[in-house]
Amino acid sequence: MSLVARGDRVDVQAVGLADVDGAAVMARDSNFRSASITKPITAAAVMMQVEDGRVS
Repeated sequence: MSLVARGDRVDVQAVGLADVDGAAVMARDSNFRSASITKPITAAAVMMQVEDGRVS
């Protein structure tokens, strides 16, 4: 899913498949979860700083 907005114009595109089998195409109103890996990486980096005594 992508959304691009510029000024008053908004363009939304649905790309890909909605299921593992490849039978359903992604629609604009499809529900899905989006995960981010940055939080656990940042937490691990901060814990390393705490361990080294750089952050209390």
